[in-house]
Amino acid sequence: MPMPQLIGWFDRCLNSVWQSRFLMMICGALFPLAFAPFECWPVAFFSSTLLILALTRSSRLSPFKLGFYWGVGAYLVGASWVYVSIHEFGFVPVFGALILTVIFALYLALYKGLMAFLIVKLTGLSHPLMIVLSAPTLWVFCEYLQSIVFNGFPWLLIGYSQIDSPLGALATVLGVYGVSWFAVLFCTVLACWLISPKSKKVFSVL
Repeated sequence: MPMPQLIGWFDRCLNSVWQSRFLMMICGALFPLAFAPFECWPVAFFSSTLLILALTRSSRLSPFKLGFYWGVGAYLVGASWVYVSIHEFGFVPVFGALILTVIFALYLALYKGLMAFLIVKLTGLSHPLMIVLSAPTLWVFCEYLQSIVFNGFPWLLIGYSQIDSPLGALATVLGVYGVSWFAVLFCTVLACWLISPKSKKVFSVL
């Protein structure tokens, strides 16, 4: 399918509340495939680019909700092992373990919601340079918050997914947050390239 038709389909999904929720959760659910044991690192770029792309389009959901539902999909899949820890080793009944796992995933998704809200709120999706620089910076900022608040849970940081990618070479110098920054930078530039020139929120990278 040609790119304009794909973008059109993407926009149609975003113009429906339930379709946009489902779309963001599916996009987020793909994200953990970039990590062990699957280690398909390009999926991290694909999944994250779709989230950033959604933030630049007209949607029935607020930016916070777009990021939140993306995070729900990501953490329900990527942190599902928490259920095993709670049920098998914490001896919590199945139903209780499921509820606690879902609550935990919803809590982690709040950081992605905050990140999406800040990207749109602070940049207004207006100036190209502001967006290209702010999106990776705010993504890493929220990853850092996730890693320190309430003793932190540094899980599914995008930098960890890039160990086997060319960006992995930066890890020894910049650490995981530096790798995360450059990974999201690439995603943001890619999202810019995909945007239709006719969009009201269009911006381009020159």
